[in-house]
Amino acid sequence: MRQVWMSAILVCWSLWPGTLDAATTVGPINVTASISGTKSINCTILQDNNPGNVVTSMNYGALQLNANSNFVGTKFFQFHCGVTNNTTTPYQVTQTGGTLTSGSNTLNNGSWIVTPLNGIGGNPSNPFPPGTTVGACGTAAATNKMLFTQANGTTVSDYSFTYGITDDPALGATDAIPLDQPAGNYATTITFTATVL
Repeated sequence: MRQVWMSAILVCWSLWPGTLDAATTVGPINVTASISGTKSINCTILQDNNPGNVVTSMNYGALQLNANSNFVGTKFFQFHCGVTNNTTTPYQVTQTGGTLTSGSNTLNNGSWIVTPLNGIGGNPSNPFPPGTTVGACGTAAATNKMLFTQANGTTVSDYSFTYGITDDPALGATDAIPLDQPAGNYATTITFTATVL
C-alpha cells in the first residue's frame, strides 16, 4: 500500500509545471458586446404636402415640358420626419441620393432638388429652438448632404424637406432637363442617416 502511495506522489510531482519562461502569452481571446439601437428615423411622405395623399415612394410620373422647353415635375414630395425616443441629445440627419438613370442615360443632377425647410413641420411661423439648423437647398444627388441638425438641449418633433424636379433657380435648380432628353424610366434611391453629435 505504501508503494502505491509513493508512486502517486511521484506522478503528481512530475506533472507540476516548472518555472515560467520570461514572457508567455495567451490569446487572442474574442470579446464582444452589443447594444440594441434605441433611435430610428420615421418619415411620412406627402405628395404635394397633402395630408390625404400619404405615399411610400416618390413617383413623379411623366415629366412635362414647361414654357422654357425643359422637362419638369408636376408633383413635389414633402417629408415630415422625426426620431423615435428623441431626447435633448444633439444629432444630425444627412441624405445620400443617386443620379436618376435609365440605362446609360441620366437626368441632370442640378434639376433634382431637395429643400430643407425652416420651422417645425416645415412651418416658418413655428420656428425651431435656438441653435437648430437646416441645410441649404440643392441637388439631391449628393453624398451625406446635411438636412437637419438638432441643437444640444432641444427636442424637435417634426422637421421637413421637399423634393422636386425643376429648372427654377429660385427653387435651387442649377441645371435643367432639356427637350432632347432621351425617353426612358429614370430611377434612383435616397437614404437618410441620423448621427449623434
